[in-house]
Amino acid sequence: MLNGTGLIMREEDTVVEEEILSVKCIYPELEVIGDRKCVIMIPVRLQEAMILESVSDKGLRRMEIEYLPPIRMEMVLPEGYPYDKAPIVELGNVESWLSEEVVGIVKGELYKLWEDFRDVSIFNFIDYVKTQSEVGFGRSLRMIVDEEIFGLLVSANVNGKEAEFNGETFMCEICQNLKKGFDCTRFECGDTYCNPCLVGYFTHIIERGEIDNVHCPSIECTKKYREELRKLTEKAERGEIFDFANYDLNFFQMPIKEKVLRRFLKSEIVERYLILSHRNTIERYREYFPNRVSECPRSLCSTTFIRQEIESKLAICPKCNFAYCNDCFHSWHGDINSCSIYMKNIPDFVIENWIEHNGTLPDKQSKIDKEVCLNIIFKYGRKIIELAVNEYIAEKQFEELVKSGKADIIRCPNCSTYIQRSDGCNKMTCSRCQVFFCNLCGDRLNRADPYEHYNNPMGECFGRLFEGIISD
Repeated sequence: MLNGTGLIMREEDTVVEEEILSVKCIYPELEVIGDRKCVIMIPVRLQEAMILESVSDKGLRRMEIEYLPPIRMEMVLPEGYPYDKAPIVELGNVESWLSEEVVGIVKGELYKLWEDFRDVSIFNFIDYVKTQSEVGFGRSLRMIVDEEIFGLLVSANVNGKEAEFNGETFMCEICQNLKKGFDCTRFECGDTYCNPCLVGYFTHIIERGEIDNVHCPSIECTKKYREELRKLTEKAERGEIFDFANYDLNFFQMPIKEKVLRRFLKSEIVERYLILSHRNTIERYREYFPNRVSECPRSLCSTTFIRQEIESKLAICPKCNFAYCNDCFHSWHGDINSCSIYMKNIPDFVIENWIEHNGTLPDKQSKIDKEVCLNIIFKYGRKIIELAVNEYIAEKQFEELVKSGKADIIRCPNCSTYIQRSDGCNKMTCSRCQVFFCNLCGDRLNRADPYEHYNNPMGECFGRLFEGIISD
């Protein structure tokens, strides 16, 4: 037989050439190198999920995987193939899940497959490896591996799912058109939409700042998202949170992961969403737990974050590592050196609620009292609320003392500074703003003639300039 150059081809060369052409019709991905070498990557999808485990300093990690790294199958066809010699086979990219012993057994089985027929074997070899890989070549479907191999196999599982998804055809649930998987996105709930529809929908709502609408757009998923948000809110309102680590994980979990959004949205749109989502979620969280939220006082940082140790005044910014006091927002001054701003962000009605439910007298609390006070502690921290209550009570007692007139103390009508008369007449001068005012009625006096107030026959302080005078 003559080839294109006029040279006589041996019969076995013709058989090899025809076999390779036939196999490429079935497996177009088959790579032919030279005349007698073939390479193919065989995807591995297990019929039954494999349980993958890894034990490290971080604890036990466990995951079920369906896909394994694709097998690189290399076949060299020696002189004498297919009738006298078998293909030389190498299996690569299997080190993470197949031992050398198992690889040797597979090669032995392939040789027997050729020996039984002593004929063309490329298709049969590929089919055998593909079929046996689906059952893990008979190995155990439970693997205990180190962290590196665990990460590698998990990544292969993700890539395998994505490759299969990209090759399938789906109907977009928005436009109702059929699209290939590589032009679609499937959310964790299983709903699938084409990327052009998602780009238009999410770009519009993110640009409008409607962050709470960034989730799977199906009616059922929208209901589910709102219901989960309602449950989280009710837990916070009732103070039924005993594991803040788990609660925070659910509260700050994004309905759609960042990497999914980046699959179809422009980077600037994703960045806008991340900023707005963080801001909105933090503000919602602050509404229920104001003392757990802190903002770095450095003007060039201003990072807002969640404090884990709310019983301590020490706060450390996770971005710039600045250590500061969460009460006075100055650089950390230690627990010994106290500051006085304890009532920051604690409304009076919260303090009054604490007092009303015997927060200062725990021995006299009813079950309802304890629940109310526990909820307040969750929001502000026991130490902070107790200090704020003490400050509140002291201020109220002081105000009552002022109103009684027994201490001869009055507030400046201009700056509200408390002033106590130590000597002299009833014409007072504020030590802070230098305003003149009357010690008897509290009215502001005319600076040009402050004594006019006491000389007016129509006024209640007429003739009372020296009333109650304090002498040495």
